[in-house]
Amino acid sequence: MNQIKNERSIGGFTRSSDKGKIDYSLIPQEFLDELAALYTEGALVHGRNNWMKGTSDKAVESFEASATRHFFDWLRQRNRTEKHRSQVVFNMNGRDNALNKLNE
Repeated sequence: MNQIKNERSIGGFTRSSDKGKIDYSLIPQEFLDELAALYTEGALVHGRNNWMKGTSDKAVESFEASATRHFFDWLRQRNRTEKHRSQVVFNMNGRDNALNKLNE
C-alpha cells in the first residue's frame, strides 16, 4: 500500500506532502490571464461555451487549421497584435472536445 507522508509545521499543524502533486503555480500567470481573456472575449461575441458546440468532423478540421495557422504565426512572429499562443491552446482544446464528442 502507498503510504502518504505527512509534514508537520512548527506549530504542530500536519498535512499531506505536496511532493509529487501537480504544481499549477509553475504556469506563468500572464499566460493564464491571456487565455482567460480569449475565452471571455469569445463568450461575449458568441455566447458562453459556444466553442463546445463544435462537434463535427468539420469542426475538428476548423480547430486544427486555426491551431496550425496560429502556431506558425507565433513561431514566425507574425501579426504580434494577436495572442497566438492562447489561440493555439484554445483551438487544441476545441479540437479535443469535438473529437471526444464524436467518439462518445
